[in-house]
Amino acid sequence: MKYIITSVLVLLILFTGCNGQKVDIQKNVEETSQNDNGDQVQVDSKDDTKIKEETDLKDNKDLETKNEPTETIEDNEVVFNDEINTSNTQEEENKTSNDEINTPNTQEEENKTSNDEINTSNTQDDAEEELTSRSYYMGFSTWAAGTSIEDLEKTNNLINKKADIVSYHFDNGIPWVEAYNHENYSDNLLNNWAYKNANIKDNQKVFVSITPISFSRDQLAAYWGENEGMELPSEWKDLEFNDEKVKTAFLNYAKDVIENLNPDYLALGIEVNLLSEKDPEKWEKYKELYKETYDALKSEYPNLKIFATVGYETLSDKTNEKYEYEKKEIEDLCSMHCDLIGISVYPYFPSYWKDGQRVEVPETFFDNLLEFNKPLAISETGFASKNFVSGGTTFELTEKDQVQYFEVLLDKANEYDFEFIINWANVDFDGMLEVIPEGPTRDLATVWAYSGLQNYDGTDKEVVELWDKYFELEVK
Repeated sequence: MKYIITSVLVLLILFTGCNGQKVDIQKNVEETSQNDNGDQVQVDSKDDTKIKEETDLKDNKDLETKNEPTETIEDNEVVFNDEINTSNTQEEENKTSNDEINTPNTQEEENKTSNDEINTSNTQDDAEEELTSRSYYMGFSTWAAGTSIEDLEKTNNLINKKADIVSYHFDNGIPWVEAYNHENYSDNLLNNWAYKNANIKDNQKVFVSITPISFSRDQLAAYWGENEGMELPSEWKDLEFNDEKVKTAFLNYAKDVIENLNPDYLALGIEVNLLSEKDPEKWEKYKELYKETYDALKSEYPNLKIFATVGYETLSDKTNEKYEYEKKEIEDLCSMHCDLIGISVYPYFPSYWKDGQRVEVPETFFDNLLEFNKPLAISETGFASKNFVSGGTTFELTEKDQVQYFEVLLDKANEYDFEFIINWANVDFDGMLEVIPEGPTRDLATVWAYSGLQNYDGTDKEVVELWDKYFELEVK
């Protein structure tokens, strides 16, 4: 969930050595004992009664022939021993039979073991084969580590070395008046654009986000005049999203953004489903504005991928009472008017916790998104890697927690053919926190401060090894 950060403080940060760089703090947060499987063989042996009858017969003959007792006994012993031997032979035959019965089972087990080994090998081979390429671009926003030249260099160096897409995120105002009247934009806005253009590499994709919705996601966006986040001019304060002036100004501004920043991807709204939660009536009017703007831009820029981004908090949980409503509304917005759907997700935020406790990100975490039957992208994400307190909530996090999330993210994004992934923070922005006065704004900014891939001092975190593993792969 994103919250409002006062524009005056944002401006203070912007002009403390940023050379016009936009400061955009915002990120909403699977032998049982095997039986023989044959009939059990019963051992056949003569019983004691039959042995006794034969012995008595021999004794009667002894009365007639006194010279034969020993022989008779011997014969009797021979008979008795033969019977015992017969029984032993039968037992051996039965044992042999049982062994023969068991032998096929043993063979089956050996075959099963062999097949399991083959299957395990195939699974490993498949995993290795998957890692020969990736479906998505990987990158960051231009949010800086701090306001000094050194801080700006940290940010730009990481983006240049470990990103093939960069995100320009404009979430704190629209130049409503100038865009509507086709007047020149303020130096503040033009310098912002110039700074971004100067630092982009030729081989990097560009993702631009603009939004007519306020930072609080409940009304018309603020005014970007001499500064960002200014109060709306009086004649604009009561206008609705579907007012003709708003439609004209937003379309004109979107065209100017395209001509000046030459994006490969353009979002016409940021975390728009939050408006549907807060004010369904305004949401309906925003949908009208969005769809008309999409249609107009696609007619002029047919190859540009245009869409809106949504927060994943509600959509990640089908038990949420608002899940079906939001899913239906996003489908209505995007079925015919989104080239993909962008997802804003920070799984360490309390809105993703279970029973008040943070849980490990499951491999099924992104599965709900597949129900939209649309291409997907991660428009902004991150995972903090150290302990901090914000808004009275204690966050206990480690670099291993960050790695665990990115293992799920980078793997599933490849499996589901995501278009791109933007990790919001590139370097931890301790330096930026230092220039924000103590209070609610600084407290809020802390939520994202430690979600970079590098520490503020420029050293790599554990997650960098995983990021590099995927970044070195060829994009399909």
